[in-house]
Amino acid sequence: MIEANCLHRQIYGPPESESLRKHGGQQRLMGAVFIGIGLAFIIGGLASTADVMAPELYGDRITRWPAEAWGAVVAVSAALYRLGIAINGRWRWSPAIRTAGAAAQVSITLAIIVGCWGTPFGLPWALAAAPLCVAWVWCFWLALGDLSRAVWGYDDD
Repeated sequence: MIEANCLHRQIYGPPESESLRKHGGQQRLMGAVFIGIGLAFIIGGLASTADVMAPELYGDRITRWPAEAWGAVVAVSAALYRLGIAINGRWRWSPAIRTAGAAAQVSITLAIIVGCWGTPFGLPWALAAAPLCVAWVWCFWLALGDLSRAVWGYDDD
């Protein structure tokens, strides 16, 4: 029976992870939206002469780095997340790529929330970013579950 499973995997590829089977569309959308957000910050920072990330909104800790740097980090970590989804088990450690991308997005979103929280105009922005952080925590949790299944093996019944 094990040989039949190996032959099945060679013909049809690896089984899609449970989290991607159930929530793959939402996870792909999260990655695509945040790639777009990162690119928007890069383009806005390069095209605008005004301050794209004002200290009154984002805080001094966040505005130490230019908007282009924040945009690049957001876009690259979202692309890393999407790469892990695209590989989707064809490489055993592809959930590690998704987990790293989601963890980076959680860290970035938390940093922006904390930076905005203490500023005069940043509280509404921080409250608006909180659901995005929760969504990334959800994506991280799903990727972490797939990573744990990849480390300890798939169920080959």
